[in-house]
Amino acid sequence: MTAVYEKYFGGGDISTGKARMMRDIEKHRLSGKALNDLIGDLEAEGMLTKKPFTAKPKECWNEDYLSELSVGFIADYFSRAYLEHFGEAAEYVSRSKEPQRSRIKPGFVIGAILVTLTVVLAWRVLSSKADNALPEASRSEPTQSMQNNQG
Repeated sequence: MTAVYEKYFGGGDISTGKARMMRDIEKHRLSGKALNDLIGDLEAEGMLTKKPFTAKPKECWNEDYLSELSVGFIADYFSRAYLEHFGEAAEYVSRSKEPQRSRIKPGFVIGAILVTLTVVLAWRVLSSKADNALPEASRSEPTQSMQNNQG
């Protein structure tokens, strides 16, 4: 048996091992060669079932679907095809999350810059119009009548 098999099933508690394994597949911590090696060990130990399952199309693969797949072993969906599909879906969801995160940040930054520029330009335009709207006398030094009122 491989070290991966020992990690999940070495303690002898099959249910706990299956649960940990499914959680790690869902979180994409168990994938690729390690997952394939583990599936081979499970097959050699006679732990896989032959129960068929219906996979959803790729358009439906998301976090909810992974959660649904992660508890499939409770219903005896623990076949080679099921585990390989679960691994493929987890990898797909993991990869599809990355570009979305990177698109949000630049979009938010660009939006904030545009709003800031709009506010600054609007303020400048309005303040220059306000300056132009004032009569010439009010923009110059205080007049004689204003000085008499203060004094």
